[in-house]
Amino acid sequence: MLTWPDFQSQFFESWYETHFTHTVAEKLDGLMTYSEPFMPAWFEVMEEGDKDLYLGYKQQFDVFGMVMQSMGPWVRMLRPNKIAQLPLMGRLTPNKERDTIPENILNEQYYREFLDMAIEHGEHALGLFRKLRDI
Repeated sequence: MLTWPDFQSQFFESWYETHFTHTVAEKLDGLMTYSEPFMPAWFEVMEEGDKDLYLGYKQQFDVFGMVMQSMGPWVRMLRPNKIAQLPLMGRLTPNKERDTIPENILNEQYYREFLDMAIEHGEHALGLFRKLRDI
């Protein structure tokens, strides 16, 4: 009979591989597109005020998008034995990187809870970008 910590230890990597990384991809793939250095084709046809809003969102969510991309299945393919370490607080540069990610996400040390908070935050960000895209 396994104890709960033994069970978690034994099955964590499998859960991370099959659930965590794929949930990140499924739910936040669109946000990662906005974190790329290229502007979307529809950026050029936006009004100036909307462009400013878009750039503000980009500045606010870029680091978060890149962090979440580092936790997706693509990185696992490149580095199969590498699991992103939590909490993020110790991994990110003070001020510039940390200032754009909510503190509860930065400090979370448990992957399930982190995933829930990150998905909620990412879906909020995606909604803001999509609202501009659909104007």
